[in-house]
Amino acid sequence: MKRLFTKLILLFTLGGAVLVFGTSCAGNSYDGTATAYLNAFARFDYRAMYELLTPGSQGRVTLEAFTEYHKKVYDMLKVQTVSVTRGECVDNGLSRSYDYTAEFTSSEYGTFSYEMQLEVYKKADFYLVAWTPANVVTGMDWNDRVYAVTTKGARGEIFDRAGRLIVKNDYAITVYGDKTKLADTLDTVSASVASVLKLDAAAVKQKFQKTNGNTGIFATLFKGELSAEAEDALLAIDGVGIDRDSITPIRYYPYGNALAQTLGYSTPVTVEDREQEEYKFLPEGTRVGRRGLE
Repeated sequence: MKRLFTKLILLFTLGGAVLVFGTSCAGNSYDGTATAYLNAFARFDYRAMYELLTPGSQGRVTLEAFTEYHKKVYDMLKVQTVSVTRGECVDNGLSRSYDYTAEFTSSEYGTFSYEMQLEVYKKADFYLVAWTPANVVTGMDWNDRVYAVTTKGARGEIFDRAGRLIVKNDYAITVYGDKTKLADTLDTVSASVASVLKLDAAAVKQKFQKTNGNTGIFATLFKGELSAEAEDALLAIDGVGIDRDSITPIRYYPYGNALAQTLGYSTPVTVEDREQEEYKFLPEGTRVGRRGLE
């Protein structure tokens, strides 16, 4: 892939909407084609859009591929609506360039706008759109491919006015194992881990099995909760490992309960939260501050 369009892709959604056009550029045939294309664009009518393309554009992309270019982006991003306002039109002789602002609404990413451009050419007695992948995602060309990546930002740490850290992002001590290697010995290993940590063996096994992915978690502990003797005993169990800096992120409070009322707490967004406009489009798992500084 020549370029990454992660940020751009998150700005694109589509659905039915009203198109609002200006009349800053003369020439009804040019305007008629631009209007027809953009109205079809707002209806997801990819066949109607395709029929308005120049022979050169159609020669580079089939109807099926043309449809896939759009659906891969818009369906993936749970597109709902788009409204378009046409701006400046530039007469280039045998073509006209139409600038327009598209305001998109997505059930996943909310409402936002982006600047786009449509190029309409005169071909004999016809007026047709010169299409490229940039008409799906701004800046995209024929050699690019589209995919979406969600990057989760780190939660902010909190300091007091003297610069002392009072809330820290950290990692728990995680006792883990590889699910693919422990399928036949899980009962025995779970019992051994539970014995060392003085936990219930059934609960340890269940926690391991419910962990997503191939890395299963037997137990998590805060720093200072695992003695050197217990660590040695755990590492002596075949298939068991201990992680301190990558598997289980936690929120660490150096002062414990002493600042609990001031710091407060946060929880993941709920179904009830989403009934409020301010929380409506928050991604699953987003944490919402409930009390105090959090």
